[in-house]
Amino acid sequence: MRTAAFVALFLIAATALAAKSKIAKELNGYTLFEKLEKDEFGKKILDTVALQIKNKSPVTDISQLLNNIRVDIQNEQRKADSAYAGQQRECEETIDDLNARIDASTDEINEAAFAINKLNTRVNTLTVDISNK
Repeated sequence: MRTAAFVALFLIAATALAAKSKIAKELNGYTLFEKLEKDEFGKKILDTVALQIKNKSPVTDISQLLNNIRVDIQNEQRKADSAYAGQQRECEETIDDLNARIDASTDEINEAAFAINKLNTRVNTLTVDISNK
């Protein structure tokens, strides 16, 4: 019973860590345990579980604690994803605005260059006319 409870808690802790660090695809078996111990958050989870087991807390309490942590992490991730999406939209809008300004400025430069060439031609024509008189 204790082994099964520990395995269940281990898997819940792993899920919480995976949600926190987005490394769920890499984690499995012993590698998972190593990563949990090396990660500050994972270490805290394992220490919490060990303390709960040492104090002979009911498995349901430990399971509920880990489930609450998992839910909190998922909620934080959703908030972070939402904030990131908002910032990404702002950046895309800014890029679109700046690209439109660049296009408008390029058109103005081309029009000004055309006008300068036209005026230079007119100056050259008038200079020739003055020279011929």
